[in-house]
Amino acid sequence: MGNFKFPATRGPTAPIRQAGLYLFTGSSSIRYWRTLSDDMKPLDASIAASGGSQIAQVNQYAARIVIPYRPRAVVLYAGDNDLSGPWSKSPETVQADFARLSESFTRLFLIPGLLRFDAVRAR
Repeated sequence: MGNFKFPATRGPTAPIRQAGLYLFTGSSSIRYWRTLSDDMKPLDASIAASGGSQIAQVNQYAARIVIPYRPRAVVLYAGDNDLSGPWSKSPETVQADFARLSESFTRLFLIPGLLRFDAVRAR
């Protein structure tokens, strides 16, 4: 499944000072967002993401990378890697993965990605 690998230790873009931050997670579009802390001011925001990740992998690692920080809300950018490449899944499987993830959080926001929409539509 892609080049996904969460690091052994979580490296947020800003130190987590308290519970209640806005935690951004998902794939490389989040991982490489170097200015997130400044861009989200005055919100307290941090990153827990990995390149190449899929929604199922965020599910798998949520207990380690998201839940311990008791975020006010989780912002997810994922799904592109689920639907493209040799590891692609059906839209129904991706929807089920997202539904499972959304059961873990009371506030989960999805950032839509349109970059690969045409490839999915062509199926």
